[in-house]
Amino acid sequence: MISHHIFDKYVIVTTLVIATAMCLWMVLLQPVKTSVEFSVIDDALYYFSIAQNFIARGFFTYDGITATNGFHPLWELLLIPFAYFFRDPLALLRIGFVLSALFFLSALLFFYRVTAHLKLTSLGTFAAFIIVFGNLRSFTLWFSLMESALLLLLYFCYLVFSITAGEKRFTDPRTIFGAGFLIGIVFLARADSFLLFFCYVALLIRYHTIKKSGSFVMPLLSAVAGVAIPVIPYLVYNYVCFGKLQTVSSWQKFYVPSLETIFRPLDRFYNETIYRIMYVFNLPIVFQMLILIAVVGSITATLYVIWNVRNRLSVSLKPISDFIIFALVHFVLVYLFVPYEALFSVWYHVPQIAAMGLVVGLTVGFLFENLSPIFSRICYVAGATLLIWQFYFYPTFVGKKTITVEKIEMAEHLGRFVPSSSPVAMYDAGMVSYFSQHPFIPLNGLVGDFEIARLCSEKNYGQLFEKYGVNYLVIDVPTPMLAGLPGTMLYATSMTSKIMNMYEIPKPLILFRMDSTQINGFLRIRENRE
Repeated sequence: MISHHIFDKYVIVTTLVIATAMCLWMVLLQPVKTSVEFSVIDDALYYFSIAQNFIARGFFTYDGITATNGFHPLWELLLIPFAYFFRDPLALLRIGFVLSALFFLSALLFFYRVTAHLKLTSLGTFAAFIIVFGNLRSFTLWFSLMESALLLLLYFCYLVFSITAGEKRFTDPRTIFGAGFLIGIVFLARADSFLLFFCYVALLIRYHTIKKSGSFVMPLLSAVAGVAIPVIPYLVYNYVCFGKLQTVSSWQKFYVPSLETIFRPLDRFYNETIYRIMYVFNLPIVFQMLILIAVVGSITATLYVIWNVRNRLSVSLKPISDFIIFALVHFVLVYLFVPYEALFSVWYHVPQIAAMGLVVGLTVGFLFENLSPIFSRICYVAGATLLIWQFYFYPTFVGKKTITVEKIEMAEHLGRFVPSSSPVAMYDAGMVSYFSQHPFIPLNGLVGDFEIARLCSEKNYGQLFEKYGVNYLVIDVPTPMLAGLPGTMLYATSMTSKIMNMYEIPKPLILFRMDSTQINGFLRIRENRE
């Protein structure tokens, strides 16, 4: 029979070797710019620019003009001391990769403890490892330089705390306070984790109601006191400085659900995500429907198997049931209220990845608990092969991910030829801004102040240009569309990229000079031509 002991040497050795190899690959074995091209998300470099600006200007700003709270504070606060000691932009990025690797490996150690407490089989543990740490988006998630690796570590810390505390986290005031405090730290790592507190409180109230152990008021107050210590100062800062409790990025991304927003993620999955898969793997168009069938079939089969073992799962997952409920509720709310991020922004789904890994790991153990150890060894080899294949596929992936190379090329041009005192406007400006060390006004409105966000939301770019003195625009434009566009084209990148939809023609990034009277007409003409 397959071992139930977590310290099965094959599991430990295999997973540690894979995880360490991933970290060494990203941190030491290639140049920083190559690591950036491979794994970094554009939004991640907002954090690094804000950290640099905080050291230089003494307040949180992305563009050097307006104060912003468009970031999750814990990751930002961790970066600021390093930004002080490492002034070179590439050195600071290297530190970002080192921190991500440390969080990644630390999360793995807590993962071992969680799987041991939940009594996953060795094969189930390995399956959970592949889903959480070794999936096909692992490099572009845990090493994206977003807060994802830190968040994963904190989630597993909370799971270990929950399992170790047992029922004391509903009865003992100190333990309840500790649970609230830890959830507050998780909230600072990513604000949408506030839902975890409500899931925990719901179980706390349910516990006292079922056990009839007296009023739940005092335990509830202990939890509130714990979460308030890290959270209240942050909320007060937001309200005093910006007049709102929420961040500018959450204000900008929030949508009231409608039929259009509900179906939008499904449409983007079929018409954009599948095309990205075909582009990366060089598959012909006829595979579009086959990929859809494979994805839907895999999800259906997985849910069917999980449903068949639901009773055993409910017993095994009881110690972490609040986290499992949180992962489900979080997914629904992201889908409903942040529909344009629901599929492409994988960093939104860290709780779902962690929860799915544990659920699938338990399920695999239930299904294959009576098979011989030889079968498990075959599975280890198959999983390791999947990770090795990712390393092998790396040059092809980087060769197709030309958008990052394109942005770095534009950044180098801006750094040489555009005055550093002149703000530049761009939609996704994180990478170009950081590598050019140039002030940018983000046209997505995510990391300025609420006035910038309002003007971007209203598409009043003329007033935005006038108010903030913007005379330059960086935007992707297909070469055949350039004729007749307002403004003066100053530079076009030699590298081109399929910016959004993988079936469109490659576009260069182009630098234009234009004033506030030209920008609205420019964007309107460009939109109509597309």
